[in-house]
Amino acid sequence: MSYRVEYSSSGIKRTQIRQRNGRALLLTAVCFLIFLLIAGGFGIFIAILIQFIASPVVGLFTSDQTVIAFGSQYIRGYIFDCFFAGIHFCFSGYFCAYGKSGISFFHNIVAILCVRIPGAYLTSKWFPQTLFPMGIATACGSLLSALICVAAFVWLKQHKRLQNVQTADSTVRVSKKHRSDVR
Repeated sequence: MSYRVEYSSSGIKRTQIRQRNGRALLLTAVCFLIFLLIAGGFGIFIAILIQFIASPVVGLFTSDQTVIAFGSQYIRGYIFDCFFAGIHFCFSGYFCAYGKSGISFFHNIVAILCVRIPGAYLTSKWFPQTLFPMGIATACGSLLSALICVAAFVWLKQHKRLQNVQTADSTVRVSKKHRSDVR
């Protein structure tokens, strides 16, 4: 059992050394960029595709032609949320990895309270004949989230607030007394 503790502790040390050398941060940045491109690319692809196949997609769930017509309008606007949500989801994961999960909470609350809810309400009043603007209002909420994330990321990078983060696991020190207790 003590072998496992010592082995884990040496693994932690290797991780700390790699992080100090900057390799882990470079890998994190490269992976983040790749995931961002994949999520954004997928979102754009699906958004374009849905513009052409919205009615058959909605038709999978109902045969009512009125529901299909209005549902198609809504999904044609809402689908742009795939692109913007892909961006802010990547940023949220990145911020959480650096112990900045409050940013994820903040951008979601701001988007919901300032854009999604009032946008859906106002578009339902201003455009009662179509649901397309209501779908766009939801995508605009994710656009705001993405903009907040980009601004926070740039600010944190400029102020060097995204440094190596030591988790609770990486600061564990196993004393000789505790090693003998584990056996």
